[in-house]
Amino acid sequence: MVSLSGKVHTLIAGEKLVIPKGVPHRWWNHSLSEVAEMKVIFEPALNTETFLEQFYGLSNDDKTKKDGSPHFLQLMTWVNEYQVFIQGPPLQLQVLMGYILGGIGRLLGFKNIILNTASSYNQPRIVAGVTSVLAI
Repeated sequence: MVSLSGKVHTLIAGEKLVIPKGVPHRWWNHSLSEVAEMKVIFEPALNTETFLEQFYGLSNDDKTKKDGSPHFLQLMTWVNEYQVFIQGPPLQLQVLMGYILGGIGRLLGFKNIILNTASSYNQPRIVAGVTSVLAI
């Protein structure tokens, strides 16, 4: 399932959905028992692969909350590094929060790149039916 600008789309095999740059979105697997497979293309990709390795690496290493999301301060260290923002708060506020709270997170030991986590990346692990709830 994909939420795009507040509208939920249920895609089936072979369907495609184009998400324009800067449009709020998120995707998830609503099933608790079935594995969902999807192909995502980022153009330009920039450092998206590194972000996803970090995000799913933490999940694979059981270093996330029960819903599969990383610690809030970990997210704040990533906001400006990977230009990853969530639906809701204004973009300028999120950028500012990334600098302030990301700095606090780094002082507390959260990092932009977690080397041993990236190397343990294999594939996303389903946590309570959710593979990702971030706007990417």
